[in-house]
Amino acid sequence: MKEVRRPFVVVGVVALVAVVTAAAGTQHGHAKMKGQIIAYRPAERVSQVASHVLNRESFLFKVKTAESSSQPVVTKLVYEHFGYSGLGSDLLDKTPTLLVNAHRDTTCDETFGTFVQNSPALKEDQAKRDSGDKVVFIGPFQTMKLSPDQPLKCYKLQSGNFRIEPSAGSH
Repeated sequence: MKEVRRPFVVVGVVALVAVVTAAAGTQHGHAKMKGQIIAYRPAERVSQVASHVLNRESFLFKVKTAESSSQPVVTKLVYEHFGYSGLGSDLLDKTPTLLVNAHRDTTCDETFGTFVQNSPALKEDQAKRDSGDKVVFIGPFQTMKLSPDQPLKCYKLQSGNFRIEPSAGSH
């Protein structure tokens, strides 16, 4: 009888190792980043549900780096929260510097061109209140141009895992 169970145990252990390895391949731990949200998808913001449903919003996040390179480091930030967003329009319009603690998730990496292409479109009645663009760049970033081929590494941000950095003039 023991000989019959052993292959099932081995198969079970191999399957468990495969699942853990696959999960580890997509989640690379926490990443603390400082930067600014530079763009958002309007359709994701207007379709939020104020209930116990998980809402998702995708932002473009410009990471502040110590080195001054000509090409900005821009990532995709997927903000997951219940109810209405903690990143409201009044906050986004000010483009504050944020300190985020997010999880790296390679499963949602994409290029900027794909990010725009996969963005949901506003319905006609919603577009009257917004520009109708699939991706909207905010304030000082409205003139920023990204190549459609620019890769966007994806990070998932849970509600409460960010804070606003005080501006240089405040104490």
